[in-house]
Order: sequence, then C-alpha cells, then structure tokens
Amino acid sequence: MFLFLTYYGAEMSYVVFIAATLKEVIKDNLGIDWNIRLYMLMAIPPLLIIGTVRSMKYLVPFSMLANLFLLTGVVFISYYVLQDLPPLASRPNYITLTKFPIFFSTVICGLEGIGTILPVENSMRKPHHFLGCPGVLNIAMSIVVFLFTMVGFFGYWRYGDAVRDTITLSLPAGYVASTVKLLVGLAIMFTYGLQMSAVMEVVWSSIQNKFQSKNLNVAYYSTRAAFVILTVLSSIAVPQLGPILSLVGAVGFSTLGLFIPAAVDTIVLSESDGSIFSNWIVWKNMGMMSLAIFALITGSYLSIETIIVDYS
Repeated sequence: MFLFLTYYGAEMSYVVFIAATLKEVIKDNLGIDWNIRLYMLMAIPPLLIIGTVRSMKYLVPFSMLANLFLLTGVVFISYYVLQDLPPLASRPNYITLTKFPIFFSTVICGLEGIGTILPVENSMRKPHHFLGCPGVLNIAMSIVVFLFTMVGFFGYWRYGDAVRDTITLSLPAGYVASTVKLLVGLAIMFTYGLQMSAVMEVVWSSIQNKFQSKNLNVAYYSTRAAFVILTVLSSIAVPQLGPILSLVGAVGFSTLGLFIPAAVDTIVLSESDGSIFSNWIVWKNMGMMSLAIFALITGSYLSIETIIVDYS
C-alpha cells in the first residue's frame, strides 16, 4: 500500500515539475501565460509513450539521457547560481524549528529510492555489484547527496527566500536558461517510466489473475496507460510542487524508506538473537523508526496545512 501511494505521489510531482517547467519556458520566450493545468494535459502523450515501456532494459537509454541532461543542467545552474553572490552573512544560518519538518520531508523525498532498488538490482547483469563497498548503490547515492547539498546550499545563498520550489524556476529569462530548464524537464520526464516500475509490480500482481491469458498484454498496457492518465488528473487537482514533495516524503518515503526497513530488520534480529537490545543495530533501527514517525506526523500536518491555506 505504501509503495503504491508513495510512487503515485512521486509521479504526481513529476507531472507538476514538467508542466511548471514548460509553462515557464513558454512564458519567458513567447509571452504566453496559460494555466499550468493545460501544460499537464499537453504532457499526457509523451508520458504515455514513456510510461508504457514495460522492460527495465528498454528504460536504460532513457535513464542515460536523463543523467546526461541532469548533469548538463547542473553545470549551467552552477554557472548562474555562482554569479553575483551576496554576502554570506546576509543569509540566516538556521531556520526556525517549525520549518524543519517540511525541509526533512522534502529532502527524504528527493533522496529516497526504495521502490526502485530491487527492480534495478534484479535487472542487472551482475547484481552482486549493486550492494557492498563501494557498490553501485553507495557510489550513486554519494554523488546524489553531494549534488543535492551543493545545489541547495549555493541556490539558497544566491536567491535566499525568493528561491522557488525548484532551482530551475529561479533562473532568469533567456535562451540559455530556457534550454537548461527544458533539459532538466526532459530528464524528469525520461525517468517517469522507471518510477512507475515499482507501482506496476504492486498493482499488476494483484489484478493479473482477473484477466484471461490471451488478454494479458492488452490489460497490462491498458493499466499502465490508465495509471499515467490518473497521475495527470490528480496533479491537475493539486498543481503545487513544494507541498506535494513534502507530503510524499512525509507519508510515503519516511514510512517506506525508514520505518518499515528498520522494523523488519529488528524483527529478523529478534528471531536470531534473544538479547537483541544489546545489539547496537537495534538501537540504530529504533532511532530510524522514531525519526520516521516524527516526519510522518509533523511533515504531513504542515504539508496539508499549506495546501489548505493556498486553496482557501
């Protein structure tokens, strides 16, 4: 249930991001300011193409392009962000504690990828290279954490409280900046199908027995297409990136990425070791579960409150 809800919300945030990027580029270069919901509807055809790709290996070219576009975008974003930096003392060193849950929920939503770990590992030619030290997972996450930290730190240093939900929307108007926005938007679009893999594993395993064998392929692709359209319609209802990211992080990724793995690990240790509380891993797991509960309660409350205030 949490796997489905989490990645359904993640796909919604992807749709909002793509639409917001397209709206910004067209507004800056053509002067057309349509409602963001129209751009979401325009995104349905390409999302249907990418979202109905079934095999993980056929998603690899899309993922490679997405990585290339993202890295190119980060280079150009750094060029813009590192210019005309104000004095560092002009920015507050700390935020109020009331804003920390939103920050934590957003970060965990950006870093967490628990739903794609097993599909990626299972599709690897040499899956034993995925974990371990250094391992594919550790190397990839080290790069991601470094890039997130740099973009977050220098982005806030450059724009302060005026920074928008995504750093690309804070870039100035111009052809170069528009190209960067499009590259990052395309990168997000190309990874849409990868994120759907986790959801389809949950959904398809529960409904495939309801179809005859001769109709399985049609039913499968129809289910994927329906899921794409539903994520777009849900995004049209709440077209705000920031609250969606923090809500998905608070409800889904804190439970799916922190609480459940720590709880399962503790249960496994209790079955093999009678005195589990003498094991430091158990205490580490309890800390992770406490953090997840904190994020779930406070992050969900503040995210929902933000959505209600914006629509009231």
